[in-house]
Amino acid sequence: MEKLFTGINIPRMIKIRQRFPRETIADVTSVIKEELSKEEIIGRIKNGDRVAIAVGSRGIANMPCIVREIVMRSKKEELTRLSCRRWGAMAVQQEKDR
Repeated sequence: MEKLFTGINIPRMIKIRQRFPRETIADVTSVIKEELSKEEIIGRIKNGDRVAIAVGSRGIANMPCIVREIVMRSKKEELTRLSCRRWGAMAVQQEKDR
């Protein structure tokens, strides 16, 4: 290993820990319902519209609750829900199709 680094100056390194504030929402269901009721969101869709509900799960707490509320609201608005693949699954399928 020392031979690989001969003549290369490697700077001194230190371990750093970074902590981000973690906001929490006590009643996720109520917040989702409130957000979906906002005119800038619900006003963009009309009864009978076709919508795709795509879900990613990286680092999102309460994902089942969030998705359930979105699906329930789409049913209430009589939206046609489309099934769509996740991005990762799409990439795998595209590779298989080649």
